[in-house]
Amino acid sequence: MTPDRQQLQQELNNLKDRLPGLSSRLSQAAVELKEAGVLMDKRLMELLIAYRRNFTTLRSPVAELAKNFLVPGVVAPSQVSSLHDIDGALPTLQLLELSSPD
Repeated sequence: MTPDRQQLQQELNNLKDRLPGLSSRLSQAAVELKEAGVLMDKRLMELLIAYRRNFTTLRSPVAELAKNFLVPGVVAPSQVSSLHDIDGALPTLQLLELSSPD
């Protein structure tokens, strides 16, 4: 069963909310690696892996819905490569769902 657009939007918002903190921590880790050769700590790597997993889990149903509704330019998960792509596709999908005869 494919999640509905509202659930997908909620998942997208969750990822967007977590992005600034993760970005800040990654920036700091990059500085530490560059200046002192300190590798990223295990917890940060785990957070990054979890974030990537959550993104991948979100993009698959968005791409599938886009494919089902024939949204131009979005036919495979690999073509949805950013939060911006998902954010742009969801309103279009909502309009298509509303206009789709059941």
